[in-house]
Amino acid sequence: MSTLILIAFAPLGCDGDGDTGVAATAASNSVPEADAGSDVSAAGSEVVQLDGRGSYDPDGDPLTFHWSFDSAPDGSDFAPSEQEARGASGDFTPNDSSSASTSAFVPDVVGTYLVRLVVNDGKDDSDPDFVTVVVDEPTTLPVANAGVDQTVAVGSVAVLDGSNSYDPNGFDLDYGWTVVSVPDGSAVSAATLTGADAESASFTVDKKGDYLLSLVVGNGLTESVADSITVTGLGTENQPEADAGDDKAAEDCTHIQLDGSGSSDPDGDALQYFWEVQSVPSGSTATNANFDDRTGEKPTFWADIAGSYIMSLTVSDGSDWSVLDNITLTVSERQANSAPSVNVGVIATVSAGTSECSEDAYGYDCAECSAVNTTVGDTITITDPDGDPYTVVWEVSSGDATISDPTELVTTVNLEGAEASEPDLCDENAYDLLLYVTDCPGATTTTTVTVTAECCGQEESGEKSP
Repeated sequence: MSTLILIAFAPLGCDGDGDTGVAATAASNSVPEADAGSDVSAAGSEVVQLDGRGSYDPDGDPLTFHWSFDSAPDGSDFAPSEQEARGASGDFTPNDSSSASTSAFVPDVVGTYLVRLVVNDGKDDSDPDFVTVVVDEPTTLPVANAGVDQTVAVGSVAVLDGSNSYDPNGFDLDYGWTVVSVPDGSAVSAATLTGADAESASFTVDKKGDYLLSLVVGNGLTESVADSITVTGLGTENQPEADAGDDKAAEDCTHIQLDGSGSSDPDGDALQYFWEVQSVPSGSTATNANFDDRTGEKPTFWADIAGSYIMSLTVSDGSDWSVLDNITLTVSERQANSAPSVNVGVIATVSAGTSECSEDAYGYDCAECSAVNTTVGDTITITDPDGDPYTVVWEVSSGDATISDPTELVTTVNLEGAEASEPDLCDENAYDLLLYVTDCPGATTTTTVTVTAECCGQEESGEKSP
């Protein structure tokens, strides 16, 4: 039997000009497929390898790769928001590249990471493929080293050194010092430990006996076993004890009474007292000079502004010094205050010499007298009803004058520009100065002080008066 084969021919199409031709068709493209590899379990100390070489393109086109983190554990710098802020390129190795077919990263916290891979054939992106990376705690822990035990005299500072701590994998360390136990009566605690989160910490030994402290270091993935150090405070059995009294509340710009009479000596020896300012509020200029007698049993202290002041007392029996005892002064603004009063007194007129005068169409034209210096403030008395200390500031209000030291009550003023109006006549030229007197709580009294310079005219040489 013969077989009849029918072949159908498609008609040729026509273009807009009536010409016939084969219709142009766009070449189709197959979307590539990403393969991020198998899920990974790793220890925190290991580099996680990523393998996207199973990705392929149906058309055989060359591929480019893009790795990124879809999610990361809490606290990881690989979280998408952190990654976007930094740029993802630095998160992957080798060559800090997220566009290689094989890449890697070093986990920074324990937990589950979801890594995304997208490939591109030059025309289209693939759908993403994901690899799950589960990171467990490292098999090796960082090692804490709190240093060697030490003995420190009571009243001295014990310095703790954790610099010999290390991480076997070379990770950076975080430090955490804690106070485990202290002698009875000691005020040392976590709150008084300086640098508790630093490589080196310190505290003041305030009582005899043993202080037990521990150090734990972490690498971001896990923490070390605690290492301990014992600091032994040494002191004599007959050491005196300072008592600075109870904390006080007071007003600023007042003499605050302190009381160290509670200090004692086991042998009944006479005590010597030594008060010292430890800290003052921001803006305060208070120093040890603000004690009226810093070696007295009951001195007063002048607090210049509101805020918190800390001062200490130590006592000596002639052989040993005590541990310092602190007192806190909580100072508020003073409620009642009277402004200073100023009495200017009599200010003598100063002579500025003579000036030559010549006739002009309207009378006389006289030159300025020479500049002259004079002292102001020596006739002024200032009183403050509350006995407050005060500051002064001078300012020129009118006239050509220069004040040598505007913050001193008694100061020198240079007067320029004094003039006469005609020959054989002496004119008084007034210069107004403002004196601002401000007491400790801030009340200001402003007073105008007038200084007079006398300038006498004389006939210009070669001329005669009519």
